[in-house]
This record gives sequence, C-alpha cells and structure tokens, in this order.
Amino acid sequence: MSDDCASNPLGLLMGLAEQLGHLLDEAAGAEHLTRHQASVLMQLDEPVRMGDMAQRRVCDPSTLTTMVHRLERDGFVQRTRDPADARARVIELTAKGRRARDAFLARVGDGAAVLDTLLPEQRRALHELFADRA
Repeated sequence: MSDDCASNPLGLLMGLAEQLGHLLDEAAGAEHLTRHQASVLMQLDEPVRMGDMAQRRVCDPSTLTTMVHRLERDGFVQRTRDPADARARVIELTAKGRRARDAFLARVGDGAAVLDTLLPEQRRALHELFADRA
C-alpha cells in the first residue's frame, strides 16, 4: 500500500524542491548565471581555497574548476594564489560578482514565493522538521 504522491512527505518535499529550483533558476538567469554558479557566489563571503569549495559543494574538483573558470571569464570571481600556500589557489568575488550575488539574493528573498503556497500549519511543520538540522 503506497501513499498518494500528493500526501507522501517525500513527494511534497520533492514538489517544493522543484518549485524552489524554478525560483533559483529564474533569479540566477536574470544575472546571467546558472543556479550552481549563483550558489558558488553565495559561498564567497571571503576568499576560499578551490579544494575547500569543492568539499563544501560535494563535487569533483574538476567540475568546480570548470565552473570557476567560466565565472572568472565573465568577471564574477578572480583566482589568486593562496598567501598561506603558494601551490593552492583561492577564489574571491569581484565587484561585479558582489553585485550579481546581491541582486540574486534580492530576487530570491527568503523563498517566500515558494513557501507562500503552503498553509500556515504546513510552514510551521516544515520549520519544526528542519529547525534542528541546520
């Protein structure tokens, strides 16, 4: 006996994730970014070593290198030598990258466009579910 997708918790989460994905795609696209590139920009409050960023994103370093190369080519980030280890490279936002990140965040807000589709009791339940996991 299986739950109907509309009432299955996993199905509901997947539906929310899909809606959130559309919101992120739109906001990133407005800044000429992919959602994955925007995610990299969001993680650059300070310079980060390439290897550390790959670990944070749980992705292969070569995948990150390709993404960062495109971000650097388009002027959103710059790569420099790590002052603590000349063999390593760090990435940091440029002024253009900061503006794009800020505009992306302004468009996405707190995800309200997605969460507003939920009833108040559903939002409370979602908060209770994830509050201790952050």
